[in-house]
Amino acid sequence: VPDSIILNSRRFADAQNSSYLPVSGKLTGDIIWEQKSILDEPLPPVYLAINGALLIIRYPSFINIRNRETGQSLWARQLQGNFTFDLKPEGLVTLDKSGYYELLSLNQEIIKRISLPFLNNDTFLYLSHQKGDEIYYVYQSIPTPITYPGDKFEGPSFTFSRYNIEEQSFIWRLKRPEEIVDTLFTKDQGRFCICTANHIYLFSTTAASDKDVKTIGFEQILSCALDHKGNLLILGRQDKEKEISLKKFDNNYHLIWQVPLGRTVLSNQPPATLPDDTVYIVAGSRLYCIRDGNIVWTFQLPTKPGEALFTLLKDGSVLLSSGVYLVHISNNGEEIRKIIVDDPITCRPVMDEEGRIYIGGIRGIRSLK
Repeated sequence: VPDSIILNSRRFADAQNSSYLPVSGKLTGDIIWEQKSILDEPLPPVYLAINGALLIIRYPSFINIRNRETGQSLWARQLQGNFTFDLKPEGLVTLDKSGYYELLSLNQEIIKRISLPFLNNDTFLYLSHQKGDEIYYVYQSIPTPITYPGDKFEGPSFTFSRYNIEEQSFIWRLKRPEEIVDTLFTKDQGRFCICTANHIYLFSTTAASDKDVKTIGFEQILSCALDHKGNLLILGRQDKEKEISLKKFDNNYHLIWQVPLGRTVLSNQPPATLPDDTVYIVAGSRLYCIRDGNIVWTFQLPTKPGEALFTLLKDGSVLLSSGVYLVHISNNGEEIRKIIVDDPITCRPVMDEEGRIYIGGIRGIRSLK
């Protein structure tokens, strides 16, 4: 992995929610370094990412940049909390207090600042992508409270915007009165997928009207992801189904397979995928490995149902955190190593190209092998 490659650029590794990193290593439990949190208040780190020699730690309202060789803190900055973690090659996507869209370089320079219509403190930015003079962005409008008699209550809604920066005009907008579960963008950067609690909206980057949108209805959607070939994975229930299942749809949105997982499913993470189409998902108190619609193996989690977060590695193994446990699981479901740490892990574990593992909790950040 060259230094220019970014690892874990979004909450679940990439814009497809694959939770996959193209690196390998083995957990031994040997600590390389430990560094205390720089924050005055006990906030949990929520995302970790790597860009070259830098380790990026995102807290709910802070970012901290460290040297990943030593753990030394280089700088920290308070951020608005109304945007998802999105680390692009040029820098980190942020929103300022006035709602301006910014790209913040990892040496603290603002390298881009754009006024995008309707982004403000009452919106949450889920996804953005610039292509030439056009920028695509998806945001959730936060419900407006009623302050005075006669005020009209506005419930949650989302908007996808295709906007020309130079002409300062919309090419097309898709707006629906629904709350976003997640937004996805294919690896070839050709298609978007917006998941809400009851619908899937799919369309290409060239879509210019609502007629270009494919809509799939669901009774309930818990999470979504795209596999490495662009196939859609949905954890949820369609009409009249009693059980929640994991469903896989092809690029024409035809159902390929589904795996029932029970009436209630506790999971903090969308389905994760390897390049060979193997799918992993935490459901309740077990990690499931699924291939071609068949459960290959399951692994009993060491703590509470649905609490685990995991990362898939290049050799097919799984690095899983669950409370104070960090577990390395082989590609055939066997425990390679399990260690206990003194600070509950609050974000997905990340591994670099040299096999070093990074974990974070309220007390601080550590690197280990």
